[in-house]
Amino acid sequence: IRVQLDAAKAMQDEIDLRSGGPGTGWYRLVYSPLEARQAIAAGQLAVVLGIEVDQPFPSADAGAALRQLDEYYQAGVRHLFPIHFRDNSVGGASYDKSLTVPRGTPVAPGVGPLVHPYEADVRDCSATYRREGGRCNALGLSEVGAVVLRGMMNRGMIIDVDHMSELSFDAALSLAEARHYPVVSGHTGFVDLAANSPDPDKSHEGNL
Repeated sequence: IRVQLDAAKAMQDEIDLRSGGPGTGWYRLVYSPLEARQAIAAGQLAVVLGIEVDQPFPSADAGAALRQLDEYYQAGVRHLFPIHFRDNSVGGASYDKSLTVPRGTPVAPGVGPLVHPYEADVRDCSATYRREGGRCNALGLSEVGAVVLRGMMNRGMIIDVDHMSELSFDAALSLAEARHYPVVSGHTGFVDLAANSPDPDKSHEGNL
């Protein structure tokens, strides 16, 4: 994460250097709505730094997670996926990937982590989804997850709710609604469209 954030800043510096000096390039990192509007008005590309990784908060300690969030914010991050492909300290991931299996699924010796790197405890969601007969993740938002989401709201960050399990997603929206705080879904499908797909595995909780 840190390497890529530094590279994004170095890219801005290099483009500025080739364009005449600081602030003159077309590529502009922005850290607030005002900065974004100013860059756009100047004909520049307003770039918001974001993070989308499996373990953005490795610690299950709420205090450590908030310190990590502060580090990200100080580094310029304004957009974040709290959950990605794997269950993490924030909560459960959507059960929608070919590399995900119910926890404890037998696999050939030596190839388990390569063939199925993501495991999840599952529940019956057949009333809504068709993937693998209607399975979805049984894990919702954790206490640490609630702390992280509130921390993001307190800092005015963009919360991306994609990749969340249905339970995580519902809890995240409840927290956001209580604060009248908007969220973003950066890339998703739709439950109703997936329900009509000839491929049942496309009908999963990764859709909204």
